[in-house]
Parts: sequence; structure tokens; C-alpha cells
Amino acid sequence: GEAGAGPGLELPRGLDEPGWRRFCLGEGAGARAHLPTVSTLLALPEATVPWLLQRLVEWITERGGHAAPSRMQALWVFALGAAVSEPLGGDTAAALRALAFKNEQNKTAIVECGAVTTLVCLLHSRESGVHNEVVKVIGNLVHSSAGIKSCVLKEGALQPIIKLLSSQCNESRKEAALLLGQFATVQEPDLKSKIVQRGALPALVRMLKSQDEQLQEMAAFAIGRLAQNGDNQVGLVHFGGLRPLLRLLSSKASSLQHNAAFAIYGISDNHENVCEILADGTVHLLQRSQFESQASKDCAAKTMKRLEEKVQLAPVCHRLCHMLTSGPGAAAAAFGGGPAPPPPPPPLDA
Repeated sequence: GEAGAGPGLELPRGLDEPGWRRFCLGEGAGARAHLPTVSTLLALPEATVPWLLQRLVEWITERGGHAAPSRMQALWVFALGAAVSEPLGGDTAAALRALAFKNEQNKTAIVECGAVTTLVCLLHSRESGVHNEVVKVIGNLVHSSAGIKSCVLKEGALQPIIKLLSSQCNESRKEAALLLGQFATVQEPDLKSKIVQRGALPALVRMLKSQDEQLQEMAAFAIGRLAQNGDNQVGLVHFGGLRPLLRLLSSKASSLQHNAAFAIYGISDNHENVCEILADGTVHLLQRSQFESQASKDCAAKTMKRLEEKVQLAPVCHRLCHMLTSGPGAAAAAFGGGPAPPPPPPPLDA
């Protein structure tokens, strides 16, 4: 059975580990598990909270890395994680991630015990070690769960996650970009636009230009999902996202190359981008690139087909004609042949 916290609640004494196992988890003959209610947490001595949290982590991991934590273990770990006054240690954070990884029962327990609110608050931490671990926990929590994604967004997670794109911690930046890509799949009107309006694009484009392949891959992943929105497609070109994506087509990393190809495919859907896409030599790059996977090859072929269709639209035709007739060398510049040469000098007077 499970018990709440009454006014006469009797806590185990000191660091009595067997006593706390009986109290928290109901282990042992005649023992009842107690829920980690607010009144119970307030009754705990301050020094007991981090100690008990670490013990719970050990009790979870002693069963082996693949054993799912029990519902009561999940409730206590997240409740104590919210109550502890010091940054979470690596072992504790790893246990929190394990609780939320591919276990729907644990995910439900985590949401029901109010841990999402605490996790979102911890995203604002100035300690990189804290927000790095928390964003990973949230990533595991929302994976393949549209309902929990919506819950996390309602708790106000979007802006602190966008802010983490500019963190000094590359791990936090990578995890934040991955989360934004996952959020972009939520079936909520204007969410993709909202992510961009709140400042995500410039930071994601900077990540594309990084020398870190993992940062590049996660940025391209997020951009590919955000590029399923027409306004975002134009914004991506405006903020300089096309050229670094084109450079990533030459990557030997299959997943990075595919994320870049998929993002370019999204950008090509808006006819306002077609002239810029052609001017940057995209057609030649798509034809010459050595794609590592069939999915990337298919993506490139679909982009070419899409461009072929868009070029026939009147607004695109008119602008292309203007580009091609606007001066010497304009045709070469328009189709990726380099900058137009300067105009010839005026003739000398006779």
C-alpha cells in the first residue's frame, strides 16, 4: 500500500538505510510505501535530502542498468531532485535520464508527480552542468510522446531551450537543437513559426558553421523540421542558412549529409527562395555530391524536381529574367559561376 503524510508522520532516524527503504519504497514485511508529498519533503532534515537521493540512485542501479525503476522510485527520485539545494551529481542525473528513457509508465509517473515544472525551472540554471543534464532528461522524457511534449511546452520550456542554443556548453547546445527539432513535430498551429520568432534561427545557423560535426548535425536536424513552414523557409535563407547547408552536402557522415539535404529540400518549397537557391549553385552541388545513403539521393532528386516545377512559376521567371539581363556576367553570377565582373570602363573621348 501507499501512504501519504499525516501530522504524526514518523520518519526513520538519521541515515538508517533499511529504515528509509521501508519508508520510501515499502520494502520489508508489513512496510508501507509513503508518497513524497510536499509535507513529507518539508519534514525531511536538509542534510538527509541529498543523502537519500543518492541512496535511491544506488537502489535503482543495483538491479542492473536495464531494469526499469519502479513507479515509487521514480516519484521519490524526482521529488528529491526538486528539493535538493545543490547541483545534481553525475550519477544522479544519469539515473534521472534512465528513468525517463523509453519507459511510458515512468514518464507518466514523472509528469503526475509535478517534476516537469521543476525540470523547466532548472533549465534556467547558470550552472552548465545542471542545465546540460536537465535538457538531456527532458529529451528522454519527450521522446516519442506528443502529450508530454505539449506538457513541457505549456510549462514554459521553449524559451530557455532556445537560449541554450547560445550556451558556452556545446553539449547543451546540441541537446537544445535536438529538442527544438522534436518540438517542431508537435501538431500545434504556428509552433514552428513561434520557435523562429523567439530567436532560434540565428543561433542554429551559427551552429551549422561550427567545426563540430555533432553541432552541425543537430542544427541541420532542427532546421529541417522548422523548414516545413513557408515563412521559416524564407527566413532561413535570409539568415544565411543555405550556404552552410550546401557545404554539409560534402560531409562523409551519412546522417549529417542527410539532415542537410532534407533541410535544403524544405527550403526549396518556397518559390521566393528559388533564385537564391540557383544563384548559390545548388543544382550543380546536388548533381555532383556523393551521397552516402539512398534516402539522401532520393531527397536530392526530389529537390531537383521541385526546383524544376518552381522555375516555371511567373514570379520566379520574371525575377530570373531580370537577374540574367541586369548586366555583364549576371548569368554566371545568377547560376553559381562566381561574382559578376565589374562593368567595362566608359569609352575614351575621341
